[in-house]
Amino acid sequence: MKIVNAVVSLFVAIIAAILTKVYMPEKNGFGLVIDFIQLYSSVAEEEILRRSTEEVPGVDNSENVEDMDTSSWEYGGLAQELGAGQEVVKSRAVLKQVKEHMLGLDDDELKQNCVNQHKSCVFWASLGECSANPSYMHVSCAPACLTCPKIRFEHRCPIPDNLAETAIFKPHNLNAMFGRVMESEEFRKYKPVLVKEGPYILTFDEFLTDEECDALVEFGFDKGFERSSDVGKTQFSGESEKVISSHRTSSNAWCNKTCEEDPVINRIHEKIAEVTGVPFNNSEHLQILQYFPGQEYKKHHDFIQGDSDKKACGPRVLTLLLYLNDVEEGGGTSFPDLLGGGIVVTPKKGKALMWPSVLDGDPTRRDARTMHQANPVVKGVKYAANSWLHLYDFKTPNAAGCTG
Repeated sequence: MKIVNAVVSLFVAIIAAILTKVYMPEKNGFGLVIDFIQLYSSVAEEEILRRSTEEVPGVDNSENVEDMDTSSWEYGGLAQELGAGQEVVKSRAVLKQVKEHMLGLDDDELKQNCVNQHKSCVFWASLGECSANPSYMHVSCAPACLTCPKIRFEHRCPIPDNLAETAIFKPHNLNAMFGRVMESEEFRKYKPVLVKEGPYILTFDEFLTDEECDALVEFGFDKGFERSSDVGKTQFSGESEKVISSHRTSSNAWCNKTCEEDPVINRIHEKIAEVTGVPFNNSEHLQILQYFPGQEYKKHHDFIQGDSDKKACGPRVLTLLLYLNDVEEGGGTSFPDLLGGGIVVTPKKGKALMWPSVLDGDPTRRDARTMHQANPVVKGVKYAANSWLHLYDFKTPNAAGCTG
């Protein structure tokens, strides 16, 4: 039918042009084209507007778009922008399905918590984003994607029965890894220095090249630095709230898939896997940090409560902090609960600092001794990057929206 319509439209256009040339000879060829485009555009616009309220096959057509209060609960609880013209037709079809989905829920708690969290959820769903980007859409746009039951974390993200068998560190393997790094000749090229033993804290004075450091900083600017946040309370969906506070005043950007595929950045991940023995799939995206004078991250821990027993990725077991530039003054990393607070690592371009977040004897439990803080920058700007490594595969559950 679309092909027939196109042929008919073309035929009409040719006839119109011929008749116009006969009866309006003063018009040149270009003028005829312009006049026809304007006429055709006007007719096309009227047709699109007509279609936005015509019946849509396969759905209940008893309501027009104008009758739909998209901010009401039955349409997802947040006013939606449906696009324009033909886009409205597709969005309207989605809204009809949303209403049917919401009215079919028999769980009051689910009804209350299943809400579109963005004004474009319905429009995105009409474009196929529920399939293209499920980790975000199935939770943040659950009504539009007809996935309300999936916002229950345990329903969306069951823990595999054999999870413990896939742990990258078994009890007492963590300290053995640190010992191997210090003793092996193959890692001498990174200039490892033992800062403390029990818990192990060590640095690699020459871990990254200048090119690798500069590439991460550049990606940070390309992505755009935003105010850093702390992990807040766990929401109904299993995701953690992002909390902005005076406790953490830096800015950060994430080295996402595009960044990770860069060959220079890929070398960094290969080095981390080489030294730790932890595969790339167990790592979070690198978090690129920016600190201006006075900015800091007060005493905190990288272990997130609830990751051990509720999430398939398991807890963060290791942190590698990568220093990406020389800081004029301040900006060191300190461990206030160790050696009377006397451990302070000074930033140096290319240096890496590594420590555990869990106990050697039980890598599912937090090692409270490794509380740490990013001291305020006094002069200059500090650039760094966090590499957080998990006990189990992180990338697979993260792609499914199951890492919080």
